[in-house]
Amino acid sequence: MEGAMELKHGIHKFEGMTGVNCYWTTSDEGVVVIDTANPKSETKILDQLKAGGKSTEDVKLIIITHADIDHLGSAAELKNLTGAKIAIHESDAAILKGEEPMKEAQGFFKFIFKIMMGFFKFRTVDPDILLKDGDEIAGFKVLHTPGHTKGSIMLFKPNQLLITGDTLLSDSHAQPRGPIKLFTPDMKQAWSSIRKLHDLNFEMMLPGHGKPILENAGEKVRVLMEKKHLP
Repeated sequence: MEGAMELKHGIHKFEGMTGVNCYWTTSDEGVVVIDTANPKSETKILDQLKAGGKSTEDVKLIIITHADIDHLGSAAELKNLTGAKIAIHESDAAILKGEEPMKEAQGFFKFIFKIMMGFFKFRTVDPDILLKDGDEIAGFKVLHTPGHTKGSIMLFKPNQLLITGDTLLSDSHAQPRGPIKLFTPDMKQAWSSIRKLHDLNFEMMLPGHGKPILENAGEKVRVLMEKKHLP
């Protein structure tokens, strides 16, 4: 199997994750996996790490950007295989633990979402690290960006990159776009979260869905805010 796609600033994007973007990088402690895709993706993740010269034992940390099944689906299995610690925002932790249900889609997709959830069962697991806004982890600053879920986060490295989960996405032309309304319970809060990014500088934006934006991402996000009349 081919390894994950190397981007910039030591970030790699896993390939073939069925419509969701997951990433890996390294810290002083070892390999950091950012989101784990849908259930049963752990073998694909580990195979791509191996192709990139990393072993199962190298994985030390799993960071979950938010509690949707396509982002935390293989977290428990990956932890079991690697011994890595799992970090998630405290407001989404109860979903990972199985103490609260995942949010539902809106409108007609609510019915389809329920059917899909019947096929995609994820194994619950207790997180090791509960994140808060402003925390530092694996060289990233944690930005709490609720709206898509209560505990959605972004991971920020000044002047380098922003990993956005599903709070900010991108289109087929690698231009930033807001979250999808059908899957975002509080759009007003989500856009309020995006407003926090106005004064941040970053070259790359790595979304949970869509094309990674590899150049001038901070400026492109500010243009999006202007179009949405966000101060």
